[in-house]
Amino acid sequence: MLGRILLLLGLPLLATPALALTIYKYTDANGVVTYSDQAAPGAQVFVFSDRMVEKLDTQVKLETRKHAAGETLLVRNDLFAPVDIELKLENVVNAVGAPAKPIRWVLPPRSQIRLATLAPRDASKPLKYTPKLRHALGDPRLLPKPYKYPLPWRGGPFRLTQGANGQYSHLPGDRVDSLRLLAAGQQPAELRRGG
Repeated sequence: MLGRILLLLGLPLLATPALALTIYKYTDANGVVTYSDQAAPGAQVFVFSDRMVEKLDTQVKLETRKHAAGETLLVRNDLFAPVDIELKLENVVNAVGAPAKPIRWVLPPRSQIRLATLAPRDASKPLKYTPKLRHALGDPRLLPKPYKYPLPWRGGPFRLTQGANGQYSHLPGDRVDSLRLLAAGQQPAELRRGG
């Protein structure tokens, strides 16, 4: 019985090295940086210290700016993609300018918009309301279009090194409607569509 207990307690210790994954980073003679789980001559262990998952909830924010005339409600989109937003004001008391229906808007990437300005009906009493902000990534007005992109080379293999949207793809200021491909022994090529 004691042997079985020790065996059950020892199995997780044996499995622990299998859960760890070591990533190696190396640069070849052509200057191409490669990440792999296989060690290569001159490769160094890569330590990843950045977050892998973007927290979308903290990237779209409702801000309230108070001023002498009342309060202004702004929504800020810090993402690199458009966001469909809906602002609904509930339990509104002593407020002028509060919309009766929810406000819907498509907020462009990295922008902000003023959605409402509220003023007190009676200046001696405070404004009271409960804002409810909902958002969804993307622009629902856009429909996919069947573009066919011929590659500038025959054969392959080709490696997609960068795509649209995100911290690990295009940087701010880059065109987000393009793809970057890298063929073996070639310079990177950028493919983009017009518009």
